[in-house]
Amino acid sequence: MKKFFISLLKTILKMIILITATFVMCFAISYFKHSNLNNALRFTGLVYMLVGLLSNLGSASFMGNMKFLQARSAGYRESFENTEDDFRLRDSSLKFMAFMAISGFILCMLSYMIKI
Repeated sequence: MKKFFISLLKTILKMIILITATFVMCFAISYFKHSNLNNALRFTGLVYMLVGLLSNLGSASFMGNMKFLQARSAGYRESFENTEDDFRLRDSSLKFMAFMAISGFILCMLSYMIKI
């Protein structure tokens, strides 16, 4: 349980760093381009969500490609190791998708709360 909370704390810290860096970049872009900060944050949030979704779709297409599975099974590794790698890839892809989707959602909500 302690390991879970430490991992959760690390993920939240990474998310705060990402959102802060993105906010600073959007503020700088909107300041120098004389555009609206809300639009820059909203667009960036939507791009983050799209990147997470496309990453998950890309990992799912690898696991459904029979030619890839057949070529990989011809190697020296056992099928158990290949299956373990598949599940690890799927888990990391879903974790990245959730990370990017939550970050994008927070940026979109910031764009609605900040009136600059």
